[in-house]
Amino acid sequence: MTKTTEELNELKLYCKSVYKETLQLCEKNKDQGQIMGSWCLCGPPMIEPDVFFISYQGGGGDKTFHKTWPAQNFYYNSPYRLGQLLTSIFVNAGKREMLRLSTGTALIFFQCSSVEHWKSMPIHIRNELEQFSYSHALSFIEKMRPKLVLAIGSDAFKALVKNPSLIIQPYRNKIVQEGTFANRRVLGISHLTGCRLKSDERNIIQLNIQRALNSIK
Repeated sequence: MTKTTEELNELKLYCKSVYKETLQLCEKNKDQGQIMGSWCLCGPPMIEPDVFFISYQGGGGDKTFHKTWPAQNFYYNSPYRLGQLLTSIFVNAGKREMLRLSTGTALIFFQCSSVEHWKSMPIHIRNELEQFSYSHALSFIEKMRPKLVLAIGSDAFKALVKNPSLIIQPYRNKIVQEGTFANRRVLGISHLTGCRLKSDERNIIQLNIQRALNSIK
């Protein structure tokens, strides 16, 4: 067994344990009513993937309590708007396969219909669930060592980067930010569906993503 194979097997065992604990927490807190589903990874565990996505929290549209990771990144050819936009950006950059062979996570594994609904949960329970998710989400990045971390939304970016090395803010919003986490390059973008963006802002975001993708060796 090669070192890489052994490392990947260890990573998969770790990810399986995180899924198991996540489902146990869902069951423990099912009477709260806010948790509508859960997922920990948006793609399979990988060692040094080209791209690793991190978002803040999944919405409640899926309503599935996932027991394991998907075979390929669920942003690829997704029926949801965010996946469609990301697929378009990667395809336009000639990087369709890079998207399919990427992975990622969310800062909060537990899906909810809205931030307001999530915050209606008793704070001690919410804190437990968020701290559990945060610690493992950051560990995923440290263990997988991606070449590029693409943080979707300002909350996801701020959880990783305290002092950005680049900020692009043509109007009110910081639409593109850059920094590092665990010696990994982090590109933060405004949420493509959850933020009111002007057409030129969308173009700037797309251009910066494509530049980052083209720089991956």
